[in-house]
Amino acid sequence: MMPRLYGAIVIPVEVPGGLTAAGAPPPVRVWAAQPPKWIEVRCAPPAIDEAAGRLEASRRGIPNTGTLGVLRAAAIEGQVDLRIAIARLAATNFRISKALIDELLADDAAGGVRPAE
Repeated sequence: MMPRLYGAIVIPVEVPGGLTAAGAPPPVRVWAAQPPKWIEVRCAPPAIDEAAGRLEASRRGIPNTGTLGVLRAAAIEGQVDLRIAIARLAATNFRISKALIDELLADDAAGGVRPAE
């Protein structure tokens, strides 16, 4: 799904570390230990948090999105069912704003996101 939507993905080295943490589901830990070739892991400059990183990427004209944005894009392409994907994500140690979930699901219910085929 990801390479079809975006081609290659660039992530900071901290991301795989978080995905292999004890609280992550076992399949996620296994996947993160040997990520696919379409993921490029790079060192980020020190002291840049996620919000600052997104701002800098936008300033440089580099497209960026978060997990929910990826799921929404995949749902629009008919590759996932957004409601199911969000429910599965919520069952992990991933922190999600309820307001954002409600907004995405309302958009989905209004026809803004097609269900997976």
